[in-house]
Amino acid sequence: MSTDRQSALSDAGLRLIAQDGLRGLTHRAVDAEAGVPLGSTSYYFRTRDELVSACVRRLVELDLLALTTGGIGERRVTADELADLGADLMWQWITVDADRQLARFELLLHSRRRPELAAQLHGAGEQVRAAMAAVLETQGCAEPASTAVWFVGCVDGVVLDQLTGPAERRMSRADLRVLALTLVRAALG
Repeated sequence: MSTDRQSALSDAGLRLIAQDGLRGLTHRAVDAEAGVPLGSTSYYFRTRDELVSACVRRLVELDLLALTTGGIGERRVTADELADLGADLMWQWITVDADRQLARFELLLHSRRRPELAAQLHGAGEQVRAAMAAVLETQGCAEPASTAVWFVGCVDGVVLDQLTGPAERRMSRADLRVLALTLVRAALG
């Protein structure tokens, strides 16, 4: 039960970070956002640093789950199928999961001033790149580890641009599909 409660509190924390930045992340605000009794968040996360770390852990957990869902790293697929999956993931991140991605970028910027948070986020980034390298290796990529670095960077750039750029530059699901196919073809050579 406590793990479910901690996940719910971390999810609420991520929503608050997306809405108000890290200044909006307080124990009381998380209690209100999660709809739990006052003091619940501080019971599980005594300090604000513990709360921020819990949000980072939850963010990593959800991002890795998104990358590994469907077993794409375990079977070979066509470039078109991989592009469809990539477009679906980017679409999900800029629509349904926009708050989580905004929180991720906010936390990344904040980590420039917090070395302990930077280490945690960089470790998470390595996990994501390793998961992507495994997918690329299964798909026959000649240099999966180095390709995963630029591939993830490109996807991050697109997601950031779509979340923060002007509305007239918003990409449709079809636009994302074209972009994903270009990335996949470049990655697989």
